[in-house]
Amino acid sequence: MEIQKRLVSIVVPLFNSERFIADTIQSCLDQSCKNWELIVIDDNSSDGSLAIVESFTKNNDNIKLYSNTTEKKGANTCRNIGIKKAKGEYILFLDSDDLLHINCIKRRIAYSETKSGLDFYIFTIGSFYKVVGDCNYLWNSFSGNHLEKFLLHELPWHTSSPLWNKQFLLDAGGFNESFQRLQDVELHTRILLQNPSYEICNENSPDVFYRIDEHRISGDYIEFVKKWKKGAIDYISLFLLLIKEKKYKKSLKGTFFEILKQINTAYISKKISRKNYKKLVKGFFRELNQVDENIFRSFFLIKLYNYLFVLGLYKIKGFNYLFKKIYIYY
Repeated sequence: MEIQKRLVSIVVPLFNSERFIADTIQSCLDQSCKNWELIVIDDNSSDGSLAIVESFTKNNDNIKLYSNTTEKKGANTCRNIGIKKAKGEYILFLDSDDLLHINCIKRRIAYSETKSGLDFYIFTIGSFYKVVGDCNYLWNSFSGNHLEKFLLHELPWHTSSPLWNKQFLLDAGGFNESFQRLQDVELHTRILLQNPSYEICNENSPDVFYRIDEHRISGDYIEFVKKWKKGAIDYISLFLLLIKEKKYKKSLKGTFFEILKQINTAYISKKISRKNYKKLVKGFFRELNQVDENIFRSFFLIKLYNYLFVLGLYKIKGFNYLFKKIYIYY
């Protein structure tokens, strides 16, 4: 497939997003720059999502809809299909409930031209709940060692932050389709281990807006947490094999700690029972000890942290930060 220079392929995995997909597509149609194509890959949606996307494709030749007909399901598989279908020189990943700023594509193309020939470019991402502007959080933690930050699960950027050179992404193998959680974290960590060429656009004005929506979590919350736990174990197991430096191996304890914090939060907010909470924590630590008992030791520190967290000390500023540092460097 011939790659069209300066064309940005926006890749969107779709699964039961009838409430938001029209707004996501409209944010693409509203772009001040028309050098884009939208590739939507449906993952067997059972709601009205497909009909909504089809209504847009009738009048817009630069919107393409494909179905995931492979045996593998999930956003990662859909994104990899999108990469292969893309005609653009660049690729931007967007979720089916997120929004582009009107100047997103124009801005990203312009910046890439000032730093041409790189593997990818990183941009600031904003967040919102119901309407853009109701949340001030930005994904722009660009200072420091980016690889170490991903290993610590102090994520410097988001799935939509990079503008990728398509060929580089293909050569890197795209997304790991075995991951159900930490999908973009795995990709970004693996890419950074390859010493890629990239630049940070340090303008703090966001050009993509990530929707914070509780409905992203469907079904039983305990199953949702279990998937996060499995994602963390898969991530840690993979990079313990790929990473040689001891300091980076220890940084992976930060990923364990951050997922543990989510489990604690789920428990105190009564989203999971005490029985399931204790089972999750013990199982999590036991599985990680089987991965590497020399790194994931100090269960007494974790027990103390969990005890104090449940007592409410997490409300004290710096509590989680301090315990995380102690645990990582113990």
